[in-house]
Amino acid sequence: MFSVCQHYLDDNMLDYYGTEIFDKSSYYKNVHQNQQMVIRTMLNLADTWLNRKKLEKALVCLNRVKTIGIPIEFFEEAITLRYLEGHYLHLLEDPKGKLMMQDCAKDIEKYGYTQAAQELYEEIYDLGEL
Repeated sequence: MFSVCQHYLDDNMLDYYGTEIFDKSSYYKNVHQNQQMVIRTMLNLADTWLNRKKLEKALVCLNRVKTIGIPIEFFEEAITLRYLEGHYLHLLEDPKGKLMMQDCAKDIEKYGYTQAAQELYEEIYDLGEL
């Protein structure tokens, strides 16, 4: 529910609920599906913070995902984490950021997800130059 409506919440509410979800993540470590939902929620939250140009808050979410750890079977989440790290670097004006994002799109394309890769390529193009 949080992931669906987070784009409509103000910064304070996003920060509060994101912290609450992360704080409860240790309870979900042994429940595979719940762990995946927490990771996805943190990644979605990081994406929202990046789109709002709140880099410090995005970095907190990205680090929380690393703290939880992404199991090998969570391919989509691992690629998303790498893509968002690239977006973060891009917003810091690091040229490696856009390259990381493009590599993620290439990886997804290589595995046959051409539509998803195309959407990422378009998103990267829309970022333009800083």
